[in-house]
Amino acid sequence: MPITSAAMEINNPKNGSNKPSPDLTGKDRIVENVIWGWISNLVVIVFGFIMPRLIDRYIGQFSLGIWDFGWSIVSYLSLSNLGIGASVNRYVARYRASHEIDKLREAVSSVTFIQFFIGCFIFFGTIAIVLLLPHYFTERFGAEIDNARWVVATLGFSLAIEQILHSFRGVITGSHRWDIHNKIDMFSRGLTFFSMLSVLLLGFGLRGLGVVYLGTVGLTETIRTIAAYRVCPELKIGFLYVKKKQIKEMLFFGWKTIIATISPLILVQTANILVA
Repeated sequence: MPITSAAMEINNPKNGSNKPSPDLTGKDRIVENVIWGWISNLVVIVFGFIMPRLIDRYIGQFSLGIWDFGWSIVSYLSLSNLGIGASVNRYVARYRASHEIDKLREAVSSVTFIQFFIGCFIFFGTIAIVLLLPHYFTERFGAEIDNARWVVATLGFSLAIEQILHSFRGVITGSHRWDIHNKIDMFSRGLTFFSMLSVLLLGFGLRGLGVVYLGTVGLTETIRTIAAYRVCPELKIGFLYVKKKQIKEMLFFGWKTIIATISPLILVQTANILVA
């Protein structure tokens, strides 16, 4: 396959720099990536263990139930992802290693195009759920129904932002920079934790928690987008790069990924809603 001019410029040792071409296979980062992956998972476990207890302590068990209920409802909307986001890192790694820069841009642009509509679907789906909640859950939530609607709205809008910009996760991991990916996740978890803790201490309740989470997601995804362009400087996203054939290929790959997660997700979240 022909090598594009962009790829030739990046890998040409005579392009004005004596520095060797970077290793795009990720072999030189395996140990570092694994270590940061462990650290990131440890942070998730610790914060995930502490935060529910803080919510229970400061605003009560009923509010914790509403928070969990909001997450369970929003989890159903995440099924609209179709698994296509998971396909980005595979194709980024493949096309960067083979220096097929045009195909890399087509792959990421095509997925971003689909993710935009998925994000819009989640956004309007969240609005629909918020409008319907009083008709089905007022008896159960009583005076807290407005807080429940607020939680679902902020969590749903957060998910919409994540889905629209989900491709940039795959760009970073597909470039074998799991260290950066995990550092961003750690920053996000830490910022979310301490921001939510501050909200609880100041007495702002569930609405404050929702706003803080939405703001943290927006900031994190902005940072992730900037990082993606830095680790993959040849990346370009545009409508001209969107290809129908590429969309079909990546949708097929995504479906193979999501099939294994659909049943557990529906089973667990349905149980959570019934418990709530």
